[in-house]
Amino acid sequence: LLLLLLFFSSSVMCQSVDFNDWSYAEAYGKYYLFQQKGIEVSNCDEVPHLYVTIDKESTNIEILLRGALYDEYTGDEVKVKVKYRRADGTFFTGYGADVDVIEFNSYVYTNADGVYFLLLKPIKFSIIDMFTAGLYASDQVYFQTSLNGEDKVIRYSLKGYDKAFDYFDTKYDENINPF
Repeated sequence: LLLLLLFFSSSVMCQSVDFNDWSYAEAYGKYYLFQQKGIEVSNCDEVPHLYVTIDKESTNIEILLRGALYDEYTGDEVKVKVKYRRADGTFFTGYGADVDVIEFNSYVYTNADGVYFLLLKPIKFSIIDMFTAGLYASDQVYFQTSLNGEDKVIRYSLKGYDKAFDYFDTKYDENINPF
């Protein structure tokens, strides 16, 4: 049964539609937009994958990093800072010049397969803003994670995110239940 479940989960996620550096998939009652080609900027042993998940029924949006970032994780909240980069090399947050960085708390959890996920929890700013405007209007996104004084920085290309988002948007509109 476990092997069948693993095969099923692998085959569902493999049935994705690719848009440059981003992919779209549906599984487990969720839509997924994901990028598996992150690049270490500073201090990473493993570069996690970036996932945006949207629950089909509740439309709850989650942004998470999939992969082990901290070997000695003890359950403390991981602080996360996010900045976007335009094609001209300038950094921005999407909230104007008075907001230097978007900050999140997050927590780490593992699934049944022992895979680590770092789930972002908004402090002041909305996940929906990041999901729609921020990622859609940028060339790259940078994440700095901090735990017990140890910082790690990863960047992800956003080439194709707009197309993956538009594809999701079309699929979502096709599946709206009017009842």
